[in-house]
This record gives sequence, structure tokens and C-alpha cells, in this order.
Amino acid sequence: MRSRPRIGHVEKDSDRLLVEDLCEHSQKFREVWDAATRDFGVINIMETTDRTHFDRGTIYLNHHSVSHDRKAEIAFEITNAYQYQRLHALRLAFPASDRSATDLATDIELVEFEGTLLHSEMMREGIEAAHWPSSMDRFGNVADYAATHSRDAAFAQYLGSQRASGHFHRYVEQALHPSNVRITKVSGSLTDLVREDHF
Repeated sequence: MRSRPRIGHVEKDSDRLLVEDLCEHSQKFREVWDAATRDFGVINIMETTDRTHFDRGTIYLNHHSVSHDRKAEIAFEITNAYQYQRLHALRLAFPASDRSATDLATDIELVEFEGTLLHSEMMREGIEAAHWPSSMDRFGNVADYAATHSRDAAFAQYLGSQRASGHFHRYVEQALHPSNVRITKVSGSLTDLVREDHF
């Protein structure tokens, strides 16, 4: 029998049960949770009246989020925690590099694209093992396209949709105007810095 996941402070006991359920029915979630816990020491879960996001080792869940939606959001935000070091390194290296703001935005979108595939893998494991609602696989269309096309083609389609939505342009602007973005090794938030279009 596997050990229980290491969970920090949890404001609602039901959120601890959600994490345990995620770990029990998705091997990929457990791997990502454990890796993020190693990076941050501990992952806490708190409620907020703001949008769901990850910041400084804590997942903040909107207080209106419930049930399976809440579970999917925990999984989504743990991908943010898991990818934090990679994205942080991209942003820190950018000012001294010869790369353009468009290059940086593309690199960030690639990391996020990989995060959507990771989230879909987690959700599909739970859908198969524990009959979670299929609606929890919010990035299933991205994963399906990636499964039937080359990774480059799938990312190109994803990037095109991010450009069309204006999401990509926000990253270009952040690269061009870094003083508007808070970046610190211990307190930077993937979701604050990178992903602004949560569920």
C-alpha cells in the first residue's frame, strides 16, 4: 500500500480528501504532487475569493469551486507548481539572452502546452480507474490532437489558438515590460506570471 501524500496546511478537510483521491486514482498526479512537494517543501491548499491560482507553495481555490471541478483545479494548479522552476528559469535568463519577446512567449506557451497534456493524462487515469466525470478532462481535445498528430503540429495548433485569444500577446508584453511582473525565486507564482486564463 502506498504512503499517504504529504500535504501541508489545508483550510478545508474535504480538500485533503480530494488530494488523496487524486493520488489514489492517478499515478501521474501522485508523481507530479510528490515532485512539487520536493521543490516547495510542502503544498498547502487555501480558499480565496479571487481566481484559483498557485503562489508560494500554496494552491488557492476559489470558494465557489466544488466537487469534481475543485478536484480538476487542484490537478491543474499542481502542474503549475511542477513547472514553476522551468518557467522561472526561462524568465530569469531572458534579459541576458539574445532571444526576442516572441521567442520567450513561445517558450512559455510550450511549457503550458505540456502542462495541458499532463493534466489530461491525470484526468484520464482517474476517469478510467474511478469513473470520474469526463468533463474533468478539460484539455482532452488538445491531448487527442497531440495523440494523432506530431507534437510539433499539435503545439502549432495550440499556439495558434493562444495567439488568437490574446493569451500569447500578454506574455510578449510581460517580456517587453518586465517591471510590471513580479519575479522572485521564492514568491513568484506560475499562475500570476504565466497563466492568467484559468478554468
